[in-house]
Amino acid sequence: MLTWGFEVDDDLALLFLLGSPEVEISAITTTYGNSLGALTHRDATRLLESCGRTEIPLARGAGFFSRDSRPTPASRLIVETVRRYPGEVTLLTLGPLTNLAAALAAWPALEDQAAGLVIMGGRSREGLSDFNVRADPASARRVLASRIPKVAITIDLCLTVCVTARWIDGLSSHPSSHPDSVVFPFAPTLRRFAHWQDRFRAMQGRVPEQATGGFHPWDAIAAAWLVDPTLFGDLRDVTLSIDAKGRSSLSERTERTERADVGLVERTRMPFTVDSGRFLALFAERLVRARLPPSTLV
Repeated sequence: MLTWGFEVDDDLALLFLLGSPEVEISAITTTYGNSLGALTHRDATRLLESCGRTEIPLARGAGFFSRDSRPTPASRLIVETVRRYPGEVTLLTLGPLTNLAAALAAWPALEDQAAGLVIMGGRSREGLSDFNVRADPASARRVLASRIPKVAITIDLCLTVCVTARWIDGLSSHPSSHPDSVVFPFAPTLRRFAHWQDRFRAMQGRVPEQATGGFHPWDAIAAAWLVDPTLFGDLRDVTLSIDAKGRSSLSERTERTERADVGLVERTRMPFTVDSGRFLALFAERLVRARLPPSTLV
């Protein structure tokens, strides 16, 4: 929301988590995605400053032209954080998986020391891909082959939830709102984004059950798993395989498998439904919380 890019959901996901006492953010890393790596890092820096949360460690990671396992400040911060809190840290990935793959390459014990992993990415529809996986299929395959307990929040699931201009307008009258809420200055930006995303999705062509009227808050939905997993239903243990072009393939076998085209694949938990109404209500409640000093936010 604070710099050039094609989506606003990364910032919204971070604000959602900052306003959720169920979650303690130990570290944040940035990567390339809908914008350049330098700009996404600047965006995250500005957002933490606007929330008064500059005490949270922040590190810049891989760029589009360095999609490999070389160490970066981000991959080192991932390792350092999990080392500091063994068995306690759940990782949340909202972009390409390059940083995490580099961390696994540097410290293979990360597989056993991380408490869990929530991935925003993958598809539940056979043979399709999404940006986060397609941007770096090799890293996605490395991460999916790890023993970290994984949950995948897919693009297909998120298509059933929509943030509309009416929902955005309702934030100002929410019972939990405060005049100093960080999100309020961005309401015009969010309304414009909802309008143009709705038009874009209409021209793109919609799939069955896709929500309409605004934009899909992909990353915030993935973050919601950490706040309230009861929002999600129809949970299945699957093997989510990724081919060299980032296309997904699903099987409901739960044992570790090995395929010649994708390599080792560990099982992944995947929800196939989300309660859109409950999610949007919780999302609004947490976004409108006042900009509180660091000592009052968990």
